[in-house]
Amino acid sequence: MLTYLGSGPRRYGHQPLRPFTRLGWEFQAVIRGRIAPLIPGEAPVLRSRTLWVFPPRVMHGWTGEPGREAEVVVFHFGAVPDPVRALFAKRRSLAVPLDPAACARLRHLATRAAEHVRRPGLLSVLGQQHLLLELCLLVAAAPAGTGGSFADLRADRTVNRALDWFGERLAEPEAGLVGMARAAGTSPAHLRRLFHDALGCSPREAMARVRFQRVMDLLWDRSLTSEVIAERCGFGSASALSRAFKQRFGYGPAEWRRGLGGGQGAARSRGLSPAGSGG
Repeated sequence: MLTYLGSGPRRYGHQPLRPFTRLGWEFQAVIRGRIAPLIPGEAPVLRSRTLWVFPPRVMHGWTGEPGREAEVVVFHFGAVPDPVRALFAKRRSLAVPLDPAACARLRHLATRAAEHVRRPGLLSVLGQQHLLLELCLLVAAAPAGTGGSFADLRADRTVNRALDWFGERLAEPEAGLVGMARAAGTSPAHLRRLFHDALGCSPREAMARVRFQRVMDLLWDRSLTSEVIAERCGFGSASALSRAFKQRFGYGPAEWRRGLGGGQGAARSRGLSPAGSGG
């Protein structure tokens, strides 16, 4: 499911997007101008006409040419097909060169995706699936060896294993730090340090991001009541979910769901990221 859509001019060179971790898959393409990922410990390399792909929980931001504007399209998805996910078994990013025709196609896809967000329904679901398929085909056609130079850190693997375990057990009482540490084969204290090293946040914050991401995914399904969503995500009751959601984002889940009909839902999912962030 598409969880964020962005397109248009960016001044990353004037206002860089500081590195943070995203919970979903990010596809960001520059179709005019030059930008580069901001990766802790690595010098940014500006590129034009490029599609970058980042799997979940890889810390990065964005920068660009000072004083120059770039045009980008950005798509976030909660999941990708297994063949694409397998490409990232030994890499942490992918940079795909684009020709002018591919840039024009991505611009068109962003426009169509915005229409699907404004008018949710069966066609919008199929449209989002078609969008993801086209992006995956671009990735699959990338030249061999294309990608980033991230180190395969043990902390990342341990944190990912812990969060995968947690994400499958949101509604269970043992879904917490102790259970995650046991599943990851380490101690709670050590896992807490690994979370700060890999994600720059506490396990509690990371678990909250996972919970609220799942809530937003379920809110797209209008057949699910607030009580069902609260139960599946481990909030206990609809009122507890509403209070927690409003405290975190400034508005309730019902308001977010109403915004899906006006094209606001996908954009508002940025609330899962640090304030002022996007892309």
